[in-house]
Amino acid sequence: MCREQRTGPVRWWATAVAILVVVVVVVVIAAYDVDASTCRTGSEEPVLAEASAARAFADGHSAFEAGDFEAARDAYRLASTRASTEGSGEAAALASANALRAAVAAGDADELQARLDELLTPAPAGLQARLGLHAARTWLIAADRAAIPAREAESAAAALLRTTSAWAHENAADRLASYADGYLGEVYERRGRLTEARQLTERALVTADRAGATEAIHRWYWQLGRIDRADGNRERALRSMRRAVEILDGLRAIRAVDLGGSSDAFGVAIRPVYLELFDLLLIDARTATGDEHQSLLSEARDTLEALGAAELRDYFDDPCLASQQRVAADRIPRTLVLYPVALSDRLELITAGADGLSRTEVPIASADLRERVRRLRLGLENRTSRRYLRDARALYRLLIEPIGPRLSREHVDTLVVVPMRSFRSIPFAALQNPETERFLVEEIAVAIVPGMDLTEPRPIAAQATDMLVAGISQSVDGLLPLPFVREEVAEIHPLFEGRVLLDADFRLDAFTEALAEHPFGIVHIASHGEFKSRSGESYVLAHDQKVSLEALGDIVSRARRRVDHPIELLTLSACSSAAGDDRAALGFAGVAVRSGARSALATLWSIPDAATKRLVVRFYRELASGASRAEALRQAQLSLIEDPSTRHAYHWAAFVLIASWL
Repeated sequence: MCREQRTGPVRWWATAVAILVVVVVVVVIAAYDVDASTCRTGSEEPVLAEASAARAFADGHSAFEAGDFEAARDAYRLASTRASTEGSGEAAALASANALRAAVAAGDADELQARLDELLTPAPAGLQARLGLHAARTWLIAADRAAIPAREAESAAAALLRTTSAWAHENAADRLASYADGYLGEVYERRGRLTEARQLTERALVTADRAGATEAIHRWYWQLGRIDRADGNRERALRSMRRAVEILDGLRAIRAVDLGGSSDAFGVAIRPVYLELFDLLLIDARTATGDEHQSLLSEARDTLEALGAAELRDYFDDPCLASQQRVAADRIPRTLVLYPVALSDRLELITAGADGLSRTEVPIASADLRERVRRLRLGLENRTSRRYLRDARALYRLLIEPIGPRLSREHVDTLVVVPMRSFRSIPFAALQNPETERFLVEEIAVAIVPGMDLTEPRPIAAQATDMLVAGISQSVDGLLPLPFVREEVAEIHPLFEGRVLLDADFRLDAFTEALAEHPFGIVHIASHGEFKSRSGESYVLAHDQKVSLEALGDIVSRARRRVDHPIELLTLSACSSAAGDDRAALGFAGVAVRSGARSALATLWSIPDAATKRLVVRFYRELASGASRAEALRQAQLSLIEDPSTRHAYHWAAFVLIASWL
């Protein structure tokens, strides 16, 4: 039903600011201060004076962030040429350095040394030091990608870093000195020379503090934690990791721009810090008992909650998103909260319910687990094959069987999952019990939350709730028509009071005005849409234009504040996310959090128009009769499972309920 769409115009000026700051200070994370009262971020002046060079630089950064390293290389080369023409030799050199890094990321490491020599030799001493730091990171990227033997790359990087460190200390360039020493410490960490690695990292911390480089301080604490853990000093490692996470949480606004050979900057530079702390806490919890055991589990759970909030802020590039913590809800009767976390050597299942916190360790390598999740997602979208059941059963054994005794003991009727990474891309409802051959949704209601601290679970008073229905049944913008949308609207509208905006009436201005004029408790959108890795590329289709996730969230949020009435449920019934893209699935959760809606109902992939209509109509009928949101979805999914023509999970499992399940 949904087709992949080209993204809208790049906001090049904003991107230019970010990338130009990065190349000047040569940092992996550029964090900037936030005014806590207004949540407005500061701005930086670009160092490239000419717009033409800055535009090419920004295009390179956008391509790099999207993982298109060849396009990034070409754009950076263009930026270098333009900067040189405009008389900015320093900007030209920085652009060339980025072009070289993009080439290495694309797999082209030929003549790396010669190109670096050509770049570094004519530069003045100060610029040469900055370029040397950048070049050292490029060598390490080449090693990580096996483009160059590790020993050779590490030796080249170390030589550049020593030179840069000496110049920076001699010239009181504390920020540059901090990165040179810290990255040199990383080289020694790679080689197992832990004493030298620790000394260099501690020196990097001193100069980072002196320079006020908060964005570097968390990195060096993280590095110290890794070094101490490798050296067997887990207590000291835990202190360093706690400090690193504390700093990240304090920054609130994290702009993760990593030119380190990965388009997933958050996954490279931020998420691992939280997971390292989580891992250390659970290792200590293995031998702890009583209150100490519960305290460690509670801190581990809080670390996951903080990670979820940080990732949503990064996805929307919004420092205010998720900044207000809600009341935790893991003690709601007959509810069990599950945090499944894939670590490198095992799967950890943290559960929270009426009996407190518990953990279960499942031995499986993260690569094997990710592959099973990937296969299940792809298999679910193939309605002509039942091979997906093999992985659905294997994942049931891994994720559900270990917590089965607790589900039974506490008489749980709703399983609330807080998924991390690839777990976001699969519907837990489609996991199948290998003994009974029943899907999980046949055993229990299932809901997804981005985090318990981001969720406000309250029952919905459906009988007293008005609904705004907006839909597209016709072909718009070259997309296929959705003829069953008209029938869907005709059947759900009589269940609730409200208003309908269908086809040409579903314009952005009309939608915005309708929300501003009346306190609708349910907003139902039946139209094409797609969620991608960055929120700016994700959209819902109105008749006159594509509406970005940021815009949709802001519209709903402004209307909610204006009428002082919460949106109980936001339904997106024809949108999808790309298979295997766990960042895209953040959009489902994020749009609910960003808009202030208590819950959202959305689809992970596009399903037939007729099946969507059947499921949605049954869902709203159950909701109108007084069922909880989770139970209403369960009954709607069961109605399709019971029909042989729609029993394949492709038809019903795509629908997921996010946030409040009551």
